Amino acid sequence: MKVVIIGGVAGGATAAARLRRLDEEAEIVVFERSGYVSYANCGLPYYIGGAIEDPEALTLQTPESFFARFRVEMRVHHEVTAIHPERKTVCVKNLETGEEFEEAYDKLLLSPGARPAQPRLPGVGLEKLFTLRTVEDTFRIKDYISARHPKSAVLAGGGFISLELAENLRALGMEVAIVQRPRQLMNPFDPDMAALLHSEVRRHGVRLALGQTVEGFREKDGGVDVLLKDAPPLHADMVVLAIGVTPDTALAREAGLTAIRLKDLDLAYAPPYSSAKAPVNMAGFLIDNIAHGILKQWHLADLDALPRDGSAILLDTRTAEEYAGGHIDGFINIPVDALRERLGELDKSKPVYVICQSGLRSYIACRILAGKGFDCYNFSGGFRFYDAVTGDRRLTERA
Repeated sequence: MKVVIIGGVAGGATAAARLRRLDEEAEIVVFERSGYVSYANCGLPYYIGGAIEDPEALTLQTPESFFARFRVEMRVHHEVTAIHPERKTVCVKNLETGEEFEEAYDKLLLSPGARPAQPRLPGVGLEKLFTLRTVEDTFRIKDYISARHPKSAVLAGGGFISLELAENLRALGMEVAIVQRPRQLMNPFDPDMAALLHSEVRRHGVRLALGQTVEGFREKDGGVDVLLKDAPPLHADMVVLAIGVTPDTALAREAGLTAIRLKDLDLAYAPPYSSAKAPVNMAGFLIDNIAHGILKQWHLADLDALPRDGSAILLDTRTAEEYAGGHIDGFINIPVDALRERLGELDKSKPVYVICQSGLRSYIACRILAGKGFDCYNFSGGFRFYDAVTGDRRLTERA
């Protein structure tokens, strides 16, 4: 089976990894129009402000690391321009070379995400006007600030991105103003909660222009005038549009696909409150895997009863360096990223008891092994848990 996924990052990359864990033999191809397949969206403003100094800290996976672990082909700088459901192909454009081609699929998964909202206002295309959505957007803003040393900025919009960017631009010493059509920041908040937020934002020196409608932008005196309805313009050296995003549904709409069932999915999340994969969801995923027999576990209480006579394989999938730093006696070491190439060293007739540092890599190893016909069990908790518990027991016994 060949699966084509349109879009990487949180949705597409997560789906690709899950598909691989469920099917070791499937061919999986992801097309991502940006240059990055997985990155920390929430960290983008903090790289601009310098709280995050290393740009590589923004990227969670590269095409190379994703392939090494999951054998998923990640094609960055490739944009899907059309879907042909009747013949199960997609049209793809290589944004680096201009080459266009068709890619066939058995199953198609759409995860194109969203685009920054771009109002049809005069001056939207000005050089000093930015949006912040992708890593490329982040580098563009960071490079502009480093080269031009702007002293002031206007942020259009009063949501999470705008507030985080305001915090970081103030940390750079810039004068910052936020203009927002509603009469409060964070419009979903109750007014009394927003009032506390306004006080805190003003305390940090950010000017608020609430209840103001932006009507356009124009270059003036080396900067940009933000034109307001029934109010004097706001002037700044740069402007960032942070007025939200719109779902990127163009491909599905043009292909005649329906999205009615998507109403039953809750895929949105707010970075200050939880992660993209909330702990409650992750617990549910784990329970579902165990309930349906996708994952079998072994526990610390089972350790002493594990066969040590060669009738079972005891496998540690951490790196060689981690293994050398401490491991459970009797466990051999094959790092998870080398497991596929070294499957020939393992006897398929024997059960495999797998461990790693936290339980993630051993879970991935179990999915690889199960896909190749092995009977395998993942250690619940990982070596970190084992080391902490057994170390504490030793201290207790000495006491």
